[in-house]
Amino acid sequence: MNASAANTWRVINLLGGKHRYFYLDVLWAMREWMDFAVGGKGREHGRSDYRTLRVGERVDSWTILGVEEDECLVMRFGMKAPGGGGMQISIEPLSENKHQLEVALYWHPAGFWGLVYWYFFAPWHGWLLWGMTKNMAKLAEQNQQAEEQK
Repeated sequence: MNASAANTWRVINLLGGKHRYFYLDVLWAMREWMDFAVGGKGREHGRSDYRTLRVGERVDSWTILGVEEDECLVMRFGMKAPGGGGMQISIEPLSENKHQLEVALYWHPAGFWGLVYWYFFAPWHGWLLWGMTKNMAKLAEQNQQAEEQK
Protein backbone atom coordinates (compact mmCIF):
# COMPACT_ATOMS: atom_id res chain seq x y z
CA MET A 1 0.00 0.00 0.00
CA ASN A 2 1.11 3.57 -0.61
CA ALA A 3 1.08 4.89 2.94
CA SER A 4 3.59 5.64 5.66
CA ALA A 5 3.87 3.49 8.75
CA ALA A 6 2.56 6.43 10.82
CA ASN A 7 -0.61 6.77 8.69
CA THR A 8 -1.14 3.02 8.82
CA TRP A 9 -0.66 3.02 12.59
CA ARG A 10 -3.31 5.75 12.94
CA VAL A 11 -5.78 3.38 11.28
CA ILE A 12 -4.77 0.46 13.52
CA ASN A 13 -5.31 2.75 16.50
CA LEU A 14 -9.01 3.06 15.52
CA LEU A 15 -9.73 -0.63 16.24
CA GLY A 16 -12.68 -1.45 18.44
CA GLY A 17 -15.47 0.69 19.79
CA LYS A 18 -17.41 2.62 17.17
CA HIS A 19 -14.89 1.83 14.41
CA ARG A 20 -15.04 -1.89 15.15
CA TYR A 21 -13.03 -4.01 12.68
CA PHE A 22 -13.43 -2.26 9.31
CA TYR A 23 -15.26 -5.13 7.59
CA LEU A 24 -18.39 -7.24 8.11
CA ASP A 25 -18.86 -6.11 11.67
CA VAL A 26 -22.09 -8.10 11.73
CA LEU A 27 -20.03 -11.33 11.80
CA TRP A 28 -17.91 -10.01 14.68
CA ALA A 29 -21.18 -9.11 16.45
CA MET A 30 -22.60 -12.60 15.90
CA ARG A 31 -19.54 -14.13 17.57
CA GLU A 32 -19.87 -11.67 20.47
CA TRP A 33 -23.52 -12.68 20.96
CA MET A 34 -22.48 -16.35 20.94
CA ASP A 35 -19.97 -15.57 23.69
CA PHE A 36 -22.53 -13.59 25.67
CA ALA A 37 -25.01 -16.48 25.43
CA VAL A 38 -22.57 -18.79 27.23
CA GLY A 39 -21.71 -16.27 29.94
CA GLY A 40 -18.77 -14.49 28.29
CA LYS A 41 -17.98 -10.79 28.06
CA GLY A 42 -18.21 -10.63 24.26
CA ARG A 43 -20.70 -7.75 24.27
CA GLU A 44 -18.44 -5.48 26.34
CA HIS A 45 -17.39 -3.09 23.59
CA GLY A 46 -15.00 -0.24 23.60
CA ARG A 47 -11.62 0.71 24.83
CA SER A 48 -10.57 2.53 27.95
CA ASP A 49 -8.42 4.94 25.91
CA TYR A 50 -9.22 5.72 22.27
CA ARG A 51 -6.08 7.78 21.73
CA THR A 52 -3.40 5.20 22.36
CA LEU A 53 -3.01 1.44 22.27
CA ARG A 54 -1.37 0.28 25.50
CA VAL A 55 -0.27 -3.09 26.85
CA GLY A 56 -2.88 -4.45 29.25
CA GLU A 57 -5.76 -2.37 27.82
CA ARG A 58 -8.73 -3.94 26.07
CA VAL A 59 -9.94 -3.52 22.53
CA ASP A 60 -13.46 -4.90 22.86
CA SER A 61 -12.92 -8.57 23.76
CA TRP A 62 -9.20 -8.51 23.00
CA THR A 63 -6.44 -7.73 25.51
CA ILE A 64 -3.36 -5.93 24.21
CA LEU A 65 -0.20 -7.96 24.85
CA GLY A 66 2.30 -5.96 22.84
CA VAL A 67 2.56 -2.59 21.11
CA GLU A 68 5.39 -1.41 18.90
CA GLU A 69 4.15 1.89 17.52
CA ASP A 70 4.21 2.10 13.71
CA GLU A 71 5.19 -1.61 13.60
CA CYS A 72 3.07 -4.18 15.41
CA LEU A 73 0.06 -4.80 17.65
CA VAL A 74 -0.43 -8.15 19.41
CA MET A 75 -3.69 -9.00 21.18
CA ARG A 76 -5.07 -12.02 23.06
CA PHE A 77 -8.54 -13.37 22.27
CA GLY A 78 -10.85 -12.87 25.23
CA MET A 79 -14.03 -14.76 24.42
CA LYS A 80 -14.97 -18.21 25.67
CA ALA A 81 -13.70 -20.88 23.33
CA PRO A 82 -12.06 -24.32 23.45
CA GLY A 83 -8.53 -22.97 23.32
CA GLY A 84 -6.72 -19.68 23.23
CA GLY A 85 -5.66 -17.38 20.47
CA GLY A 86 -4.53 -14.01 19.37
CA MET A 87 -4.31 -11.48 16.59
CA GLN A 88 -1.22 -9.76 15.30
CA ILE A 89 -1.35 -6.70 13.07
CA SER A 90 2.00 -5.85 11.49
CA ILE A 91 3.30 -3.06 9.28
CA GLU A 92 6.22 -4.19 7.13
CA PRO A 93 8.24 -1.49 5.32
CA LEU A 94 8.78 -1.92 1.59
CA SER A 95 10.12 1.60 0.99
CA GLU A 96 9.69 5.04 2.62
CA ASN A 97 5.98 5.42 1.88
CA LYS A 98 5.15 1.86 0.84
CA HIS A 99 4.23 -0.67 3.47
CA GLN A 100 2.58 -4.04 3.70
CA LEU A 101 -0.18 -4.46 6.26
CA GLU A 102 -0.69 -7.96 7.59
CA VAL A 103 -3.38 -9.23 9.97
CA ALA A 104 -2.86 -12.75 11.30
CA LEU A 105 -4.79 -14.93 13.73
CA TYR A 106 -3.14 -17.57 15.91
CA TRP A 107 -4.92 -20.40 17.69
CA HIS A 108 -3.89 -22.98 20.28
CA PRO A 109 -6.70 -25.56 20.39
CA ALA A 110 -7.70 -27.24 23.63
CA GLY A 111 -8.20 -30.79 22.39
CA PHE A 112 -10.58 -32.08 19.77
CA TRP A 113 -13.22 -29.36 20.25
CA GLY A 114 -10.57 -26.69 19.88
CA LEU A 115 -9.65 -28.11 16.49
CA VAL A 116 -13.31 -28.33 15.48
CA TYR A 117 -13.78 -24.70 16.54
CA TRP A 118 -10.75 -23.51 14.58
CA TYR A 119 -11.61 -25.35 11.37
CA PHE A 120 -15.28 -24.36 11.58
CA PHE A 121 -14.40 -20.68 11.79
CA ALA A 122 -11.36 -20.78 9.42
CA PRO A 123 -13.27 -19.84 6.23
CA TRP A 124 -14.95 -16.93 8.02
CA HIS A 125 -11.64 -15.78 9.47
CA GLY A 126 -10.01 -15.77 6.04
CA TRP A 127 -12.83 -13.71 4.61
CA LEU A 128 -12.88 -11.28 7.55
CA LEU A 129 -9.13 -10.75 7.58
CA TRP A 130 -9.01 -10.19 3.82
CA GLY A 131 -11.67 -7.45 4.01
CA MET A 132 -10.33 -5.98 7.22
CA THR A 133 -6.82 -5.65 5.80
CA LYS A 134 -8.10 -4.26 2.50
CA ASN A 135 -10.23 -1.59 4.18
CA MET A 136 -7.54 -0.63 6.69
CA ALA A 137 -5.01 -0.23 3.87
CA LYS A 138 -7.48 1.89 1.87
CA LEU A 139 -8.05 4.19 4.85
CA ALA A 140 -4.29 4.49 5.45
CA GLU A 141 -3.81 5.47 1.81
CA GLN A 142 -6.56 8.08 2.10
CA ASN A 143 -4.81 9.48 5.19
CA GLN A 144 -1.55 9.59 3.24
CA GLN A 145 -3.16 11.46 0.32
CA ALA A 146 -4.80 13.96 2.67
CA GLU A 147 -1.47 14.56 4.42
CA GLU A 148 0.33 15.09 1.11
CA GLN A 149 -2.30 17.61 -0.06
CA LYS A 150 -1.71 19.86 2.97
